[in-house]
Amino acid sequence: EFSVPTLIFFTSGVACLGLNLYLHTLCEQDNIDPTQLLQQTELAIPTFANLVPSYSLPSSVTSKEWESLFMKYTGGLKKADG
Repeated sequence: EFSVPTLIFFTSGVACLGLNLYLHTLCEQDNIDPTQLLQQTELAIPTFANLVPSYSLPSSVTSKEWESLFMKYTGGLKKADG
């Protein structure tokens, strides 16, 4: 209504933000469905020092129902980043 730009105030740690952006990149650029992540044993996430076992990912990240909401959320983060 007032044409004011929207900003995102993200108050998590860098690991959570890095995981969200990494998963968004996998979906957008590599066309990987989040449910396919469980087929891999370990993930090399750039913001993590060690490999991450796929079973340790939150179930909300790997469920099909969450995908559309998650992609909208991380898409907003990516656009805000530049």
